Amino acid sequence: MFVKVLLCSLIPLVASISFTPVPIYYITESDITSEAKQQYIFNLALCGGEQFDHYQANVFVNFPDKKWNPVISDYVYVQVADIHGHIIATNEGPKGFQIQFKFPYHKEYSDLHLIVTSGNAPDLKYTITVTFTDSPSDRPSRLSSPPNVQKRFMRSEEEILAWKKIQEAKGAETTQDMVTIFKTTAGEVVQTADVVGFELGYCFNTAKFPGDVVISVLGTDEFSGFATYACTHETNCTSTEKAPYYDTSGAVVNFVTVHLKDPSQDGAIQVLIRGDGRVDKENHFTLSASKFTKRDKCISKQGFVV
Repeated sequence: MFVKVLLCSLIPLVASISFTPVPIYYITESDITSEAKQQYIFNLALCGGEQFDHYQANVFVNFPDKKWNPVISDYVYVQVADIHGHIIATNEGPKGFQIQFKFPYHKEYSDLHLIVTSGNAPDLKYTITVTFTDSPSDRPSRLSSPPNVQKRFMRSEEEILAWKKIQEAKGAETTQDMVTIFKTTAGEVVQTADVVGFELGYCFNTAKFPGDVVISVLGTDEFSGFATYACTHETNCTSTEKAPYYDTSGAVVNFVTVHLKDPSQDGAIQVLIRGDGRVDKENHFTLSASKFTKRDKCISKQGFVV
């Protein structure tokens, strides 16, 4: 009787785990080398943008080998367009071209396209990062939005077609999808023998399946240890026992690869992190997740696609 009471008392604790969304970074996959006045267009796939509605969009340009100097044409002109091609923001302001800028995002924009034109200088090299942050001034607008709106995790036909038209018009060499990665912005903490939950809100493209996501947990001191578990929406991480993907090494660094076989597995990826360091102590870490990488279908000896 004592055992039954103990087990029942644990169930609400497991079921009450909440999943914190991990901040998303949209990045150029590698350095972009551009000739004078050359234009590139980059696509941010946002799956309707519901999760960023009334957030602040932040655009950062990085020059790895030159200083930003519009006077001698060492700059890029960035225009941000919505899915219909309407320009909604640029990096040109009263003080000239800025290396970073921000603007309010609304879900009506849907996917964003960054139109980047190099200054009249030879061989400019740059990278671009876009993030979305919670803007306190816009919280009332977001809270007044219709409740229970479902987030979408798969690109729609309209979004895919809009980007395809741009690629066909401009050419594949100067159009790129920005890569989605995830990274916590501050140190996270979990008590030993306790569990915390996180959520990775990818925007999937059906053409990329099957594919993999690699989740990394890195301890930030020598006393921390972890076990990491991951689930797709099909399994739903209500407990560590249900997780099909895991690293239970207890080490200060964990790696978990999530295999997604087909589009039916879209939805947020859930991650559970268990503290496994010193008893009754805190375990400090950062969490990151890679881009969704397409992989070739492999046929096992039994004839199954894996």
